[in-house]
Amino acid sequence: MMRSSGSPGANYIEAIEGPSKKEFINRLVICRKESKESVHWLRLIKYANTDYKEIVSECDFLIKEAGEFVKIFNSAILTSRGNAK
Repeated sequence: MMRSSGSPGANYIEAIEGPSKKEFINRLVICRKESKESVHWLRLIKYANTDYKEIVSECDFLIKEAGEFVKIFNSAILTSRGNAK
């Protein structure tokens, strides 16, 4: 969980400092992937702790936040590739 949750921030820094558009997009793809992985781990934590309402509630909040990051990264990828709707 620590790796997948910390990776999007570190890779975003790499993306904005990247030497090329291709590197920028590649790093955003990694950010999106790691955000999705964070959602996976949070769901596992949530389902393993169904008796603890506080943990379930916190996981729900974090799953929603990570999902928003996935959407943001996806939009940035599409825009950078020129596929924006």
